[in-house]
Amino acid sequence: SGQLALCHQDIQRALELEPQHGSAQAMRQRLLRRGQEAKAEAVSKALCGDLRGALLKISFAIESDPSAAEFFTLRGTLLRRLKDFSAAHKDLARARELGAPGGPEAQEARRQLALTYNDCAVHCYTLGRFDEAVMLLGEALRDERREKGLYVNRG
Repeated sequence: SGQLALCHQDIQRALELEPQHGSAQAMRQRLLRRGQEAKAEAVSKALCGDLRGALLKISFAIESDPSAAEFFTLRGTLLRRLKDFSAAHKDLARARELGAPGGPEAQEARRQLALTYNDCAVHCYTLGRFDEAVMLLGEALRDERREKGLYVNRG
């Protein structure tokens, strides 16, 4: 799997040296297509309730195209649903970095990040960690003021 990341880096380097390099362009297109196919499989698995299988597929998609913000957003969302809040936060922050400022990918990543704070806060609350829960809900509200459910949980 690390081989795919190295392959992607080699293709990027080849295209930086020679932007019209035919075989490098073809290999890049193949990798991008494989990434999109893996994303589609991840979505399908997630819709069927196989979150772990979806996580494997979207991780493969990220290896195929590590610059796709949408892939990090999907993986972050899956990690949130699996209650791996730290990893979700990391992926969603990466998606925000990769997306155009104010663009749809960055906005969706921001929204999912707020939901991650919220879900983590609810989780902390159920464990009796009330101060941490209130702090996390404050973070969620600071990031996403339009999510009405966040205000309900804060009460």
